[in-house]
Amino acid sequence: MGRGRGVVVGTGMQTEVGKIADMIQQVDDTETPMSRRLEQPGLKFWEVAALIICTVIICCRGVLYGNSILSSL
Repeated sequence: MGRGRGVVVGTGMQTEVGKIADMIQQVDDTETPMSRRLEQPGLKFWEVAALIICTVIICCRGVLYGNSILSSL
């Protein structure tokens, strides 16, 4: 094992990482095309469809392992 020596030149927000964090906090939130699309009502359909598909898969898996549908839910 070796030895080393370090000199602290800044802590917290005075470090380079702290400066980056400060710059990130100052950026305004902008609405991207993707965030606009996620707010559209058509995507609610796909969210519900995904939940139904997952539920069906979980129930089928439970039945294949010998459980009832209710216990799989």
